[in-house]
Amino acid sequence: GEPLLHPQIIEFVKMSKSSSVFKRLMLTTNGLLLKKASPELWELLDGIEISVYPVNYQSINKNASFFLQMAKEHKTELAFAPPAQALFPSP
Repeated sequence: GEPLLHPQIIEFVKMSKSSSVFKRLMLTTNGLLLKKASPELWELLDGIEISVYPVNYQSINKNASFFLQMAKEHKTELAFAPPAQALFPSP
């Protein structure tokens, strides 16, 4: 399922980080709700992977610069699956 739909996602991420079970904490999402995610979530995560499908491509493409800005601002690794080079043509 889509993790960003869970109303307690921040609490789960905080508990996971404080457990010290994981060296890095990554979240995989379809990205449709990522623009509404709180800056705190970006800050807590080590990385975010956006799975891109034909159904969400336009939304991801439209918001890609915002996602890259948030990732840079919060030092969060950002990846696209498939890789961004295959999805977003260079100008």
